[in-house]
Amino acid sequence: MQKVKIFFLILFVSCLTAGLSTAIAEKRSPVPAKKAATPKKNLIIEEYKLFSANKIYEVDCSEPGSCVPKASFKNREKWRNINYIQEYNNTIKPLGYRFAKEKSRFAYELYKGTNLIFSGLTDIRGFNENASKTKFMFTADYGNESYGTDGPTYQTGGTGLFVDMKFNKSPLTHTIAGMYYLGEQIIKIEPSKKTGAAKYYKYSGKQYTEEVYEIYLDNKSIYEFAGLDFPNAVLQAFYVYNEHWILEYSKPEINGGRLVGSYGTVVVDGKNLNDKNHYTEMFSHGYIKDELFYFFRDKKGGIRISYAGKTLPDKYDEVMHYSGGFYVNLNPAWNRNMISFYGLKNNFWYYVEAGIYE
Repeated sequence: MQKVKIFFLILFVSCLTAGLSTAIAEKRSPVPAKKAATPKKNLIIEEYKLFSANKIYEVDCSEPGSCVPKASFKNREKWRNINYIQEYNNTIKPLGYRFAKEKSRFAYELYKGTNLIFSGLTDIRGFNENASKTKFMFTADYGNESYGTDGPTYQTGGTGLFVDMKFNKSPLTHTIAGMYYLGEQIIKIEPSKKTGAAKYYKYSGKQYTEEVYEIYLDNKSIYEFAGLDFPNAVLQAFYVYNEHWILEYSKPEINGGRLVGSYGTVVVDGKNLNDKNHYTEMFSHGYIKDELFYFFRDKKGGIRISYAGKTLPDKYDEVMHYSGGFYVNLNPAWNRNMISFYGLKNNFWYYVEAGIYE
């Protein structure tokens, strides 16, 4: 269990004093299509020793890989930097659609035939199709490019959902995709529409409002949960995999009306996996080469890795996750082949890459 006053305050003090306490959800790889079972492969885990625990404030980690030796960061570069646009185009080509890169490298356009439907799309995520392969949807940021003395820049206008051939503004302020096809039905996550007295909790002399969310299946509420957008963003992941829906969120620990900690919680089809597995915390739940991967906190407070149904021998005192502000690029980064993360053990931080490379 993460204790705010023990660990998070140590790591986040710079962010909080700079007004950057709102955390940003981890980005996940696109949802993979269902595949036939293949023989299990061993996960390759590679560690690169960086610096002592207290040096985190002295090293620039504000960009992906910026605090990792260049040679180490390039080792798995081709596996890390994967563009899924061609895969998306193969999926939507039978429906007459295609994505095309804009003149600059910052955005994409969506066409139906020769007709431009949308432009200025960036960070396309949550791409999936219905079971009959007659419809598709995705979430993306959108906006306009402008050109100045320093070259092209991109100003986002917001986050939108493309579903049922329409593009609408997303009801979520988080970076995650909030809507998918589940078979032929639509499952989505939105702020609760219920009315009632709001709950407030105190931390360091400030008051924070509880945020309530609901998951809807074809507009029928099937699950409700609540959290605080401090010290982490509530919503961390929401996706569909093999006809199951998965939610990951930061659940606050409240004692006497005060916030004393927070911990990652995973829910699959409405069942809390933390409770099922007797874990105080689970996070970074996803799939590498169609095998389940996640971190969990053991009874001694350390971080362990589970992959393909087995607990791996690797152990860490802490793994950076759910971070915001200056530390957002220290969060785990995903795609279907691998995950990279920053782990602390024996008073040293390590950059770690774990994946199946074939």
